[in-house]
Amino acid sequence: MNKFITKKKVTYIIFSLVIFSFFQGFYYDENSAGGKGDITWILNNIEIFKNNKLKDAILDDGFYGNRTPLVYIINNLLNPFFYEYEKYRITVFLFSLIGPIFIYLCLKNRFPKTNKELIVLLSSIILLSPYYRTSAYWALNENYGLVTSLISLLFLNLYLENIRI
Repeated sequence: MNKFITKKKVTYIIFSLVIFSFFQGFYYDENSAGGKGDITWILNNIEIFKNNKLKDAILDDGFYGNRTPLVYIINNLLNPFFYEYEKYRITVFLFSLIGPIFIYLCLKNRFPKTNKELIVLLSSIILLSPYYRTSAYWALNENYGLVTSLISLLFLNLYLENIRI
């Protein structure tokens, strides 16, 4: 390979392109897996939580979704941008950027002798998934579950590693 172009540089160029693609998809409102169609009921659910007390919002007949209301409850309590949909979309998008970080940490913990550049590339693959991208762009609930599962997996690996010692 050319002395100016190393494997490390190629890896980081590819990683940068993946990150750029992820941001560009958000900017252009990419809808590769059909998540944009869920806006109507997501906005309705946000309005229900905005206009009602927590218990009343959960029990409201107009609440619709294919998931439990836990994500709405957590966002209602912790996310100051929950009631402004565009800002809420941005927070879900930024939260989704945590996914590759935890994939990297899980892989690095599980395979400590593996080349770090390879682990960086592998961890960024999730950002190319149409399903993950659409969930990030349109404030769907799925990425919360994926990221928390990755965090749990990381802590499980750390726990199991400590037991072996």
